[in-house]
Amino acid sequence: MSRCRGLIDDELFSNSEICVCCNVQFGYEDTGINSVRNFRENWIKNGAKFNIRHIQPKNWNFEEQLESIDNKWK
Repeated sequence: MSRCRGLIDDELFSNSEICVCCNVQFGYEDTGINSVRNFRENWIKNGAKFNIRHIQPKNWNFEEQLESIDNKWK
């Protein structure tokens, strides 16, 4: 998911792209901790499927994806 984010002066910015994994629109559906958590909770409730299947890495693992989330966003 981090490929759609960047840093400017040590601050995260969003570029409104859609995550190929979870389908979140950066800068719209992830504007704060609560919206991130709510989006993730709904994604998980709906099966946590990789959004664009034909580019899903063969070794993609849902549990590993969640483990890689920075603690401040969990």
